[in-house]
Amino acid sequence: MTKGVGSMNINTVISYAEEKGWKQVNYTLVYENGGQKNIELFDVAPEDILLQDVASSSATLSDESVEGRAMFMSYAEARSAFLDLKQHSSTESPEKVLIIMEKSELI
Repeated sequence: MTKGVGSMNINTVISYAEEKGWKQVNYTLVYENGGQKNIELFDVAPEDILLQDVASSSATLSDESVEGRAMFMSYAEARSAFLDLKQHSSTESPEKVLIIMEKSELI
């Protein structure tokens, strides 16, 4: 947990939203190398981050200087049950992902 994000939830991103009292959020996931297309989600529950290809439980809070927005650094998770060894290297580091979470304006 970082910067006072202290909840019973072990997911840093979800815990931050809970601490702020955000029931609906907008997410933007920016993949560093373009390994995946950037993802935008609007007016979703904070828990919807769990459905994305990102290690949100290992995310680190990197910026909360703008009211109603927080940015986290994390990395992509491979969710595929089948691995193509011709295209995958075990020494290859995971792609970095910037998670931008904003409080949704929906009431």
